[in-house]
Amino acid sequence: MRTIFLMLISVSSFAQKKTTNQNLNYFRYQLNIAVKKNTTIKTDFDNRSYFYLARQNQFITKVLLETPINNSLLIGNGIAYSKATSPQDPEATINNITYEFRPFVYLQQQFIVSDRSLFLTKLTEEIRFFKPEDACYQYGNLRSRILVEYDFDLNKKFTFKVYDEVLFNCLGRNNINFFDQQRVSLATQYNINSHFGIELAYQNWYQKQSDGITYLDKNILKVTFSQKIKL
Repeated sequence: MRTIFLMLISVSSFAQKKTTNQNLNYFRYQLNIAVKKNTTIKTDFDNRSYFYLARQNQFITKVLLETPINNSLLIGNGIAYSKATSPQDPEATINNITYEFRPFVYLQQQFIVSDRSLFLTKLTEEIRFFKPEDACYQYGNLRSRILVEYDFDLNKKFTFKVYDEVLFNCLGRNNINFFDQQRVSLATQYNINSHFGIELAYQNWYQKQSDGITYLDKNILKVTFSQKIKL
């Protein structure tokens, strides 16, 4: 009897689950400035919008300082600023803007697999502060991000990348989902020269919404222009 009851709960939960599919495109500019032998300042501007539509989904910019600890381990910290449009519906006629201020710190370790490939892991901890329109910033929650990535140099110009990132929420001001989202990506980077590059990527973004039963399944085309400067 207990087994039947648990099965009914499981079926009921599955039936309540709702998934919405969306197509988006991201355009990002990333600048890396080497200020010292062991210190790099990184900044990027990321504009996210719905595919074939002018409606913006989100704009994110961040600046960070990155320093190696040894040949395989590095640490970084920085600040991100975000402006997100809601509801997350490409055909919505109402635009509500939520601003987010997000300090973060991360630890990254890479493992050399061969002279043409490497594997890396990255753990990021961030503190999220949200500001609805006509309101003040308020603490939202902590969020942990775990990234694993594999890079393979096809030749001197092209690098193939596969990476998976899972995000978890904790210590929320209000009731929040523990599982936030998962991002799986395939990317190819073309190095124009030692200073400029361009990356084309496909990302599948699977995110649980605040109601606990609705999920967003996003198919994303990402284009990143990168630049390196040495001072």
